[in-house]
Amino acid sequence: MSYVPCKRVVCWLGQCKKSDVSRDDLRHEFAFSEEDLDDVLNNLIKRGLIHQCGRIGNKIVQFAIHSKVKELQSEVRNCSGYGQAQLRQKKVRTIFLVHGRDDVAHDGLLSTLREEGLAVFTWKDALAQMVKTRKVTAPHTMAVLNYGMESADAVIVLFTGDEEARLKDRYRKSNDPRDETELLFQPRPNVIFEAGMAWALYPDRTVFVGVGRLRAFSDISGLYVVQIPDVNDWGELVKYLQRVGWIKSPKLTIPASQKSLVRMNRRT
Repeated sequence: MSYVPCKRVVCWLGQCKKSDVSRDDLRHEFAFSEEDLDDVLNNLIKRGLIHQCGRIGNKIVQFAIHSKVKELQSEVRNCSGYGQAQLRQKKVRTIFLVHGRDDVAHDGLLSTLREEGLAVFTWKDALAQMVKTRKVTAPHTMAVLNYGMESADAVIVLFTGDEEARLKDRYRKSNDPRDETELLFQPRPNVIFEAGMAWALYPDRTVFVGVGRLRAFSDISGLYVVQIPDVNDWGELVKYLQRVGWIKSPKLTIPASQKSLVRMNRRT
């Protein structure tokens, strides 16, 4: 089996405050099938990350390395498929939006998400809320980011081509790809940083969205980025969020003229 489910469980165990967990805990958190859950648990037991203990109620799985959080985190990073965390299928109502200076793309995405019934807030909104609720007058930028991401059900990072960049001549190599040698558009550095922060802290509820042709950066190579060809068409993102269960798919309506055919097919 892929290491992806194991990676997700290890991430969760590394952050879990309990010294033991149950099958029901894991099923509720990750929506695994019984077969997948058995495979994940057996894999983690073989690797010495957890061990089975006596049944206490329904709790049958306990940390083997609970006190060694760094080893758990290292294990996560060394897992094959680390960058393929599956999005948590849960009810999403609020989105923390990370974006750059492309106001047209930002406004288009904002309108699209709100039309789908999602409440969207940004760094400025998080700052205002943090000042109001925590009574701080000058919070650090990182504290505001963490507050916004922690408060939301999910994070969407919008990559837009706000800057132009390429590698300096003296650092180039003969086998460098086009993204290194040609002047191409890329997101603002703060957006790239905040994308890394969101992925590191909340990989199972973070979505990357890219608008147009952008300069690649190697750290997210292999991660899925929802590609938007035009700022006036967000259909691909809507379909993706429907697939992962963050927004509802439209109900299929059957014309009255075809309902009799449907009933006949059901009988046969």
